[in-house]
Amino acid sequence: MDLPNHHVSPARSAAARPVETFTRLFGSLLLFVYHCFDRVVINGYLSGLSRPGQVVHFFQKVVGEPVIGKEVLSRRTNYQKSVESFASNHGIGLEWAEPKVRKEDYVRPALRRMERAGRHGVYFILKSMEQGQTFRSAVPRFATGDPNYRILARQRSRFTHSYFYIRDVMDLMFECAARWELFNDRRNPIQIVRIKDSTKRRPRPTVLTVTEYDAILALLKEPYRTMVIVAQCLGLRVSEIAALQWDDFDFEKNLLLVQRSFVSGHVDDVKTEYSRDYVPLHESLVEILLAWSKDALTTKVGWVFASALTNKPYHPTEIQNRHIRPAACCLVECPKCGAGVGVWCRQDQLTPNGKRLQVHEERRTLAGQYASIGWHTFRHTYRSWLDETGAPMKVRQELMRHAPIQTTMNVYGQAMASSKREANGKVVGMVLKPVRASA
Repeated sequence: MDLPNHHVSPARSAAARPVETFTRLFGSLLLFVYHCFDRVVINGYLSGLSRPGQVVHFFQKVVGEPVIGKEVLSRRTNYQKSVESFASNHGIGLEWAEPKVRKEDYVRPALRRMERAGRHGVYFILKSMEQGQTFRSAVPRFATGDPNYRILARQRSRFTHSYFYIRDVMDLMFECAARWELFNDRRNPIQIVRIKDSTKRRPRPTVLTVTEYDAILALLKEPYRTMVIVAQCLGLRVSEIAALQWDDFDFEKNLLLVQRSFVSGHVDDVKTEYSRDYVPLHESLVEILLAWSKDALTTKVGWVFASALTNKPYHPTEIQNRHIRPAACCLVECPKCGAGVGVWCRQDQLTPNGKRLQVHEERRTLAGQYASIGWHTFRHTYRSWLDETGAPMKVRQELMRHAPIQTTMNVYGQAMASSKREANGKVVGMVLKPVRASA
């Protein structure tokens, strides 16, 4: 590939036309774009044979089987052994997909490791048992002129699918073009393209008031209550909260080192290099954490929030779905049982599984945006409350542990520790005042 000719197309002119510049540089590879995937699925069956006529043509004309009987349809290839050999030869993880866990979240740690190594290719393979369409063969009840004739009928069967997760080379090409300063920002040019009649908008994140946060917290039991307090007092991501260990805390200096994450049962690095940092601990929050340490499960690793069933951190998604969101639905009155705000729904009898139904479906519907509140809501709320303190933008940016706001702001250096403590202390005061008042 030739380097760009800056005499013909200066960088300033190219920056004004990013899509045209990208096309000029990589025009010969644009066909590859349409065949470049981040995931390839190998089905456990021939998905192209969806009709009986296709099956007959394939086996009789292609395979050369005159009689399509049960023995023919039940044949299996050794493609799974090929997948296992490929994974073993290349040192790629090969595991069964866990139920109720997004596949993308499960393999994300492997993707980050490949990104840090600067490599591309297959970084993980997930096996999943899924349903697919197949056929069964039956001999006709009455004789026909063709002794090889069989009746084929559709049926559902279970097959092992293999999901190949791939880090392709297109992002590397774009990074190369960005280093040549042919774009005015680091965005992919395809993000600038607008589709006609497409008006999809990202929903505005929900931000809680102090009263709403207090109402949700009052309905939570331990350890979820303390986890939510940590989320709201520090603005941590839930993966960082789940990965906390007692050695991360310096209670003498009132500091916390955020240095790891816990995603889909795997311990990994934090999201970005800017996320690895010290955050100040307010004295009131230290008291709560020390009180929790007396009741917390003791593990060899020293997890702060460990499950007694696994001795590992809790799965935040289950806590969100079973505890936080039902509590958030209680921010509105229940139209069915009349339960007021901040009160669980009333029931005359137990549900068939013997567990109490915390929230009626009518209340969930009425709750609207509250029914979709999650862990990240507390991070959005922390940012909003931080804005109300009037703290400088640089202080807010470092407390959120985001990437630099803009390159020119780096000349101001890091925010003073006293400024960060002051701003964080104001937010903690908003969080814990209602808690102490209710104690």
